[in-house]
Amino acid sequence: VMILIGGIYSARQLSLETMPDLEIPIVTVATVYPGAAPSEILEEVTKPLEKSIRNIEGAKNRTSTSSDNVSILILEFEFGDDMEKAKREVEEAVKAVNLPEAVQPPKVGRISFDAMPIMRLAVAGSNNGANKVDRFVKEDIIPEFLSFYMGKNTPGRQDFIIENLRVEEVLEES
Repeated sequence: VMILIGGIYSARQLSLETMPDLEIPIVTVATVYPGAAPSEILEEVTKPLEKSIRNIEGAKNRTSTSSDNVSILILEFEFGDDMEKAKREVEEAVKAVNLPEAVQPPKVGRISFDAMPIMRLAVAGSNNGANKVDRFVKEDIIPEFLSFYMGKNTPGRQDFIIENLRVEEVLEES
């Protein structure tokens, strides 16, 4: 009976997550070169970055993609490797690369299920123009959203990151 009660108590104390904090042993380098064709990206961005990271210790696989406007490098490590250390080493390596002036600084990141957004929102307005919609989102929706959720006593993390706020004006053809 004590074992049964202890088992039930223990089971109720376990927290379940839809997306558990799993550390994926991958480091990515994303570099944007506005207006550049894939061949330019390859020669002026991807190849110099590949050269800088080829001696990163512990990387078992390296892949790269050169597309319009962007270069993506992916370094795969073994499970159990110190990924913070690996990320720092990659950051140091890519900082030393001389890239064309128009190239945005490379962004080094890691893949984590914990970093994925749990909610995405889209707002549309009719005949108001992009500036009015932008102002409405920034002055009304975001503050209301944050005040509502920050006041809740919800378990777990409460990180609110508002990024990539993009306003596009879509003109309908008559």
